[in-house]
Amino acid sequence: MPPLSLPVFRREKLDNSILSCLNRCPRLCFFNYVLNRASCGKSWPIQYGVAYHKFRETLEKLYFSWCVTDGKDLEEVSSMIYETSLAMALKDWENPPLEHTKSYLDESRITKACHMGFESWKANKISGNMKILHSEMPFELPLPSGRIFCGRMDESIEWNNRLWIGDYKTLGRKPKGGNWKGKFNPDHQFSGYVWAGQELSGRRIDGVIVSIVYNVKATGPEFHTALATRTKEDLGHWHEWVEDSYDLYERYFEKDSWPMNTTACDDWGGCFFRNCCNAGQWSAIEQWLLDNTLESHWDPLDPDKEKGLPE
Repeated sequence: MPPLSLPVFRREKLDNSILSCLNRCPRLCFFNYVLNRASCGKSWPIQYGVAYHKFRETLEKLYFSWCVTDGKDLEEVSSMIYETSLAMALKDWENPPLEHTKSYLDESRITKACHMGFESWKANKISGNMKILHSEMPFELPLPSGRIFCGRMDESIEWNNRLWIGDYKTLGRKPKGGNWKGKFNPDHQFSGYVWAGQELSGRRIDGVIVSIVYNVKATGPEFHTALATRTKEDLGHWHEWVEDSYDLYERYFEKDSWPMNTTACDDWGGCFFRNCCNAGQWSAIEQWLLDNTLESHWDPLDPDKEKGLPE
C-alpha cells in the first residue's frame, strides 16, 4: 500500500459505482473508495438529481401509506402528497451562484420538474397502466463466484404483466441524434439491476424503463422515456465484466498498487484529483488530500449518507 497514514478500507461488497470507477481509473477508486476521500465542494447537477430522486421516492412512500394502507382517495390527498414531497426535495436546497455555468439549475427549475413529474405520476396512478411494486430497493446478492454484489434500485414496475426496473436520470447532455435508447445499450449498471431484480423476484425482468429529465440553460426540463431491454446474453456479458472487475480490485490490494489512468483525467470536465496525482511524492499527495477533501464513506445501500462529493 502507498506510504500513507490515512486509514484504508477494504470492501467485501462492491457495487456498480465502485467497479465502474475502478475501471475508469484505479487511482481514483483508491482515493474515493479505499481511502474514502471526497470533495468538499458542491455539484449543482448532483444536487438537482438528488432532489428529484427524493421527490419521486417520497411520492411513492406517501401514496403507499395514505392511499394503499389507510385507504384514502388519491384525489383528496394528492395536493398534500405533492406539497410534502416537494418540501422533502427542497429541504437542503441551495441555489447556484448567478455567475456559475449551472445557475439555471435553481429552485424554480427543480420545482417545475417536480410539478411536471407529479402530474405524470398522478395520471399513471389513475390509469393503472404501470404498477410500481417497490421503491428504493437496496440489495446484497451473491454472484456465481460467491462474491457479493450490492446496490440500490429506484423502482420495480409491472407493466403489461411484465416486470421492469425503473430508473430516474437527470441529464444535461443529449445523445447524438437524440437517441436516448442507444445511450443505455449496453450499460453495465442496468444489466446489474436486471440481474438483481430477477434474483430478488424469481421472475424474468424485461429491462429498465429509464425516465429522463433533461435540462440545459436554454430549455428544460424536458421529459423523455427510453427502454433498455436485456437478454440472457446481455447478462452473460455483465457477469464477465463484474467478475473480472472484482479480480482487478483484489489484485490491486494484493500488489499494494493503484496506478493512474491518465486517459481519464479529462472525463466529465476534468478530474477533481488531477492536482493531487500531480503532487509527486506520496507525502505531498497525502497533504493535498488532507487539505482538499473530507472523509466520506460510500454506502451503496444508502447513498444519502455520504457527506462529500465522489468524483
